[in-house]
Amino acid sequence: MKYLLAVEDLHTFFFTSDGVVKAVNGVDLKIKKGETLGLVGESGCGKTVLSLSIMRLVPNPPGRIMSGRITFNGRDLLGLDPDEMRDIRGNETSMIFQEPMTSLNPVFTVGEQIAEAIRLHQRVDHKKAVQRSVEILDMVGIPDPSKRIKDYPHQMSGGMRQRVMIAMALSCQPDLLIADEPTSALDVTIQAQILELIDSLKNSLGMSVLMVTHDLGVVAETAQKVSVMYAGYVVEEAGVRDLFHGPLHPYTIALLDSLPRLDDRKIAGGRLKTIKGTVPDLFDMPIGCPFASRCERARQRCITDMPRLVEIGPGHLVSCWEAKP
Repeated sequence: MKYLLAVEDLHTFFFTSDGVVKAVNGVDLKIKKGETLGLVGESGCGKTVLSLSIMRLVPNPPGRIMSGRITFNGRDLLGLDPDEMRDIRGNETSMIFQEPMTSLNPVFTVGEQIAEAIRLHQRVDHKKAVQRSVEILDMVGIPDPSKRIKDYPHQMSGGMRQRVMIAMALSCQPDLLIADEPTSALDVTIQAQILELIDSLKNSLGMSVLMVTHDLGVVAETAQKVSVMYAGYVVEEAGVRDLFHGPLHPYTIALLDSLPRLDDRKIAGGRLKTIKGTVPDLFDMPIGCPFASRCERARQRCITDMPRLVEIGPGHLVSCWEAKP
């Protein structure tokens, strides 16, 4: 099967004065052309580090991609020199970050910043880059783009700034868009607009999307496939319908059980379900399943042996000794 992106046995570690953090610890991930993959998990599970590894933006030091393979459009990204990777980054792959104000330069207009990306990767003159900037701002739904292109980031609302980030990411019509928590800093109404915009542009441009989020509602709305991360590992992967209707890993089951449900009358007078315990210490990871200390199904084998991610049903992969279809 042809995949646009294939991540195989990826290990990305951070070397600190307190020890080694195995932020991504043997992850496998595949995305088809035109597909949206939702990457979910709680804060600190390694989602963003995995995204930065794909873009080869892990800060070194202290981070380092230790081993593994990242194949994009048939090319091994880890084997490219910095100049070759720079040609791909922003041109064939792009990334939207969580908070646009930390990604946009406050002393340049949004038009200058979009035009710079276009000139860098498309090798066109300034006039054509500005014209393309206006077109892309119009595409992402910014009104009166020929005027707003002269605005500075602080002159725009949070939703508008996020649209500018999307415009910048899509300015060269990439094959893969990585969206890292693109709506977490926005109110609910604007969140829906941004997600609808990304999905619409994905369909019109034929892109693939890696949607990184902790919000299962976002995944249900936008993705065709879901990968669930926990403590540096992918513990389950399945189609959206299969995952929501038949989760197999205890962590995924617990995540879904913790969501409030409109049909659950106990919610009004009771408490939401929580996952007992805490995430394992990343400086001292257990040798077995990282979720074992919090899992009601855990057996001795779970504590001593790390399960592999295996296919337990058609297109449904899980890393759990006790999982049954």
